[in-house]
Amino acid sequence: MKIQNLGIIFLVIAIPVLVLLSYYLNLQRDTLELQSQYATKLAEATKEGIKAFEVNTVDWREWVGDTTRTTTRNNAMAVVNTFITSLSNSLNLTGTAKEYITNYIPAVVMTMYNGYYIYAPTYVPITLETSDGVQLYYNADEGILTTDAGNGNNLPAYKPKDNATNVITDEYQDQNANPISHDFVVDLSEADTEYIHMLSNQMAYAAQYSKGTNTNIVVNYTLDNRIYIMGRVNGQVVEKDGYLVYFDSSAKMPRMHLTDDSDIIVYNSIKNTTFENTPIEPEILEEQIVYFDDDDSSHKLGTFKYIYDINHDKLYYDESEDNFFTISPDDQSKQFISDSSNIKMGSDGCRYKSVSILLGKNTNATEYKKIYQVLNGEDKGKWYIDIKQNPSDVSEQGIEGLDTPLSAATISALELDDIRFSTRYRDFSAINYYVESYAFTNWVGDNLSGVKQGIGNEAKDIIVEGTLVDIFKITEENDLEKEYSPIAIHKREIMENNINTNLNLSISNYSRGTFNFRLPVLTDSDWDQVFSNISLITFFQGVPIGLKYFNNYAIATSTTNREYVDPDQIYLSGEDPNYHRVYCAKCEDYIHKNPIYKGYRSVEYILREFKRYDKNNIQIGETIYYYQHDKYDDPTNTNSQTACYYCIVNKENFIETTNEYMIYLQTKAYNEALARERYYQKEIIKGELES
Repeated sequence: MKIQNLGIIFLVIAIPVLVLLSYYLNLQRDTLELQSQYATKLAEATKEGIKAFEVNTVDWREWVGDTTRTTTRNNAMAVVNTFITSLSNSLNLTGTAKEYITNYIPAVVMTMYNGYYIYAPTYVPITLETSDGVQLYYNADEGILTTDAGNGNNLPAYKPKDNATNVITDEYQDQNANPISHDFVVDLSEADTEYIHMLSNQMAYAAQYSKGTNTNIVVNYTLDNRIYIMGRVNGQVVEKDGYLVYFDSSAKMPRMHLTDDSDIIVYNSIKNTTFENTPIEPEILEEQIVYFDDDDSSHKLGTFKYIYDINHDKLYYDESEDNFFTISPDDQSKQFISDSSNIKMGSDGCRYKSVSILLGKNTNATEYKKIYQVLNGEDKGKWYIDIKQNPSDVSEQGIEGLDTPLSAATISALELDDIRFSTRYRDFSAINYYVESYAFTNWVGDNLSGVKQGIGNEAKDIIVEGTLVDIFKITEENDLEKEYSPIAIHKREIMENNINTNLNLSISNYSRGTFNFRLPVLTDSDWDQVFSNISLITFFQGVPIGLKYFNNYAIATSTTNREYVDPDQIYLSGEDPNYHRVYCAKCEDYIHKNPIYKGYRSVEYILREFKRYDKNNIQIGETIYYYQHDKYDDPTNTNSQTACYYCIVNKENFIETTNEYMIYLQTKAYNEALARERYYQKEIIKGELES
């Protein structure tokens, strides 16, 4: 064959192959570019979602008045909506078109302090509605359809599925009195369903434990060292919650004993409270706030001391009035608590703060008792105790049936007559945290030691990394606050398994077209991020991008919220212009000033703004910008105005101090701050196991 013919044959074969290869390579390149773009947009949308949560939970006064399961769920739903909207917008899908994006979102997970939500598609019954979208109910007694739920007595009417047998036919008159006939069922099993995305109820990080036949409990874990216990312990019904804390032999807690004839014997005064070889004292807390000045008829910035009362309400102290006040959310005016002489201990309007003291002769006490200081009225400044009720038996309102004033001798023995303890504007939250944690940790060790995981014949020994562990016996090695301790590893396994089980069920049940949705395997570093704070996990799968389907997930974690006290996000204010992380070596530059450090959460160091509007929503006056812990009303004070570059802004430059005095000062401030921040935001929930 001639060379020319071979050349022609080669060109005929090679050119199409080269064209196809070039097309394939271009398509492969486009696929990789799209994959990278989608991954970036997914990550950015996830970050936008968690930012929405931070905005909703950053203000203390709004957060503390709203911490219910309903509002928490609403906040989680707002996060999901923000994520979907942000992702849709980045993909140029707006309006009703953005609903299309949910077809490719098999699940979204919002991990909270004491549980998690899953947003995923599920089958729900189709309710019968009027043309205006109002749900219809069936009144069986009268045999009529109505929009009135009848205090829950009327049954919801559902669209029947094709093979329903108990179909009811009835008429409903619309707003123009036109009768409209409907076929419906009231039995859920015969109702037609639709597949829609829904946010689940909050599910707990829970596990079951048992010991013999008399101890059978559910333990709810949290992101920190707090647990909730519900069930039977040694045959007794128990509902308890508290923080598990390891106390070494150097720790000292205030302790007293109530004798049979109601005398009080003090074994250790409040003044001697120590933890990790540093004293824990009542704190003078200060905060800069915007308030309305009646004299000038204008809004001003002022720095005031504050405490948390027994209901964890923040009360500011006005020294000129010698009284406490709150800030009205409407106009920022001072709302002073009544200080009338008609108010006495136990009467309406009487406000209290409390301090907890271990109870009993046993040095490993498992009970504590609260004593209360009156904050206003005729008995202002006096201390009272409840002798008749059981230890720690506090009502939902946070107050016992006080019946006995503390004697001068008892006050002296507890050293409550010391100026550092008697003044009403000093906060006892840090001491309360350690006292109550000490009692709770001892109780857990005494009563739950030796439990197995599971119930009955299915209960198994708790094995961590090949070793049998007495999981609720808190020791130096088994400390929940140490990342790799047995109980911390066990807790994390419980939390991971709970989320994985329900998440895998949600995703595997989701079917759309030919794409087979599967739960990706989250890495250990992913879980580290998820459980470091409130987090959002989003999944975006099945999107056709050239030669493949896009299948990825993203995680965004909050660092600025009120839901969780992150031990790594406690900052210290001192005598220099910067605020710092604990043990920052740069603090040594100001050691000559004998600095006094006070710690607060990072959420309290963000720049705040205040704008005043008139009734027509028109801004009045200039916007006020301020930081909570910077004394703006004192121009000479420049303490703690900016973040330290070496420990907060650029963490890679962080160097720990080796100065023993500085370590002592900052350890004390940090221990008090972490304890106080955890204690005052305690919320009451019951132990539960959800699947």
